[in-house]
Amino acid sequence: MNWLAFVLALWIVGGVDWGLRASLELQESGVAPSLIVVYVTFVCLYVEARWAWLVGVIGGLVIDLLRDVGTGSDETVVVVGPAAIGGLLAASFVVNVRGLVYRKNVATIAVLSTVSGVLVHLTAAFALFLRSVYDVVEAPAGQLPVALGSALYTGVAGVVLGVVLLAFRRMFGFAADTQTGFRME
Repeated sequence: MNWLAFVLALWIVGGVDWGLRASLELQESGVAPSLIVVYVTFVCLYVEARWAWLVGVIGGLVIDLLRDVGTGSDETVVVVGPAAIGGLLAASFVVNVRGLVYRKNVATIAVLSTVSGVLVHLTAAFALFLRSVYDVVEAPAGQLPVALGSALYTGVAGVVLGVVLLAFRRMFGFAADTQTGFRME
């Protein structure tokens, strides 16, 4: 895998995610797609398992750094870790099911992005709930429907971003095409 291409594309996808989040939000409900989850899902479909887990953690860290969490007062803080753990779980999920799916299909990216989004958002919500017990971070009790809606919206965004990512797949230098064994592509 070309790590320079990975970091550059993550920077671009993270910037687009951060910049268009308010525009893509559904009627100020908080439901918005996570383009970073789609990108991490795409990369995890092709890299080795040990690198997929690292990609999941890095993607989760970027999500954590781009999201503000409210406190009891009017302040917001950045909490590093909840989405990173969710990214690790999502990467593990993609690694476990990628042998069962057709990797070069946009529908595959969309469906796996939806499940990955559920894992990332639910893990982050649970971790923030646990942290709210002993810290000033607000409990995300009302955020569960928003997290699930965002995961579904991430799958829809996965269709559009999946077409773009599949078009630029060769740029990443994935070694998936050199594996042995029977593969139908």
